Amino acid sequence: MSIIGCRNLNFSYKNRSIYNNFSLEINRGEVVGLLGKNGVGKSTFLNLLTGNLTPKSGEIFIFDTDIKHLSNDQKSKIGILYEGFVCYDYLKISQIHNLYRYFYQEKFKDDIFLDFLDKLKVDLKRYINTLSCGQKSQVVLALLLSINPEILILDDYSLGIDAGYRSLFLEYLKNYIKDKTKTILLTTHIVSNLDEILTKMVVLQNDKKPIIMDVKDFQQNFNGYLVDGDFRDENLNITSMLQINKNEKKIYGFFELNDKQKIKMDFEEAFLGLIGRY
Repeated sequence: MSIIGCRNLNFSYKNRSIYNNFSLEINRGEVVGLLGKNGVGKSTFLNLLTGNLTPKSGEIFIFDTDIKHLSNDQKSKIGILYEGFVCYDYLKISQIHNLYRYFYQEKFKDDIFLDFLDKLKVDLKRYINTLSCGQKSQVVLALLLSINPEILILDDYSLGIDAGYRSLFLEYLKNYIKDKTKTILLTTHIVSNLDEILTKMVVLQNDKKPIIMDVKDFQQNFNGYLVDGDFRDENLNITSMLQINKNEKKIYGFFELNDKQKIKMDFEEAFLGLIGRY
C-alpha cells in the first residue's frame, strides 16, 4: 500500500518550474532516496510534503490521507529531520530528552537514545547551542529514532556528520527498518554506502523528467566503460562522460558494449555517472 506520495504535483519558484505534473508513490517498508544535484528541488519536495510550502496544483498524501487533513495520531507516527537540524538550542540535552520522554510516554525508547548519545560521548548536561553542527544533528537523529516512527523523513541527514558517525547512523537505520514495516524518505549529497539501505531512488534533474527506479535495477542495468578519447556513437544514450586524458575517457549509461572495457563501479561512481560530475 502506498504510504507517501503525490499525484500531478505542480510547483514553481519565481517563474521557474520545479515540479511539472510530478507523481510518486512510496510503499510501506521502502527506503527511498530523493537524489540529485544542488537546486533540483529535493528539500522543496520535503517542504511540500510536510506542508511548509503549498503546491500550485496536485495532491500530496501521507497514510493515504491528504496532508491538510492528517490527524494528530497520524502526525505522531512521523519523524522529521529538517535541513539545518531544527531544535531547542536553549535547552540542555537532558532537558530535551525529558521533554520527548514526557510527550511520547512509553513510545519513547530510552535505551536507543542513551546508547546513541553514549557513542557520541557528549555530556547530557551540555546546552544544545554549545554543540557543533554535527553533534546537534546526532542529538536530533537520536531523538527521532527513539520515538520509533512509522515514517522517517530526513532532509540531508548527513550534513555535518563525519564518516564514522555517518556509518554508525546507517547501522541504526538498518536496525530500524529490519522488520520491513518502517518507511524512510531521505535526501543527501553523500551517497557512498547508501545502497546498503536504499530500495528505490528518485533522481531529480533540471529540465528533465525524474528518474524513478529500484536501486537493484539501477545497479544491474547501469554501466560504465573505458573507451578511446575520440570514441563516438550517436545511437548510445550516454548520460555522462569523463575525459581521463586525450587518449581515454569514461562513458556511462543504460547500455552494454561487449567490445569495450567495463568499469567496476560502486554506487557512488555509478550515481555520478548518471547525473554527471559537474
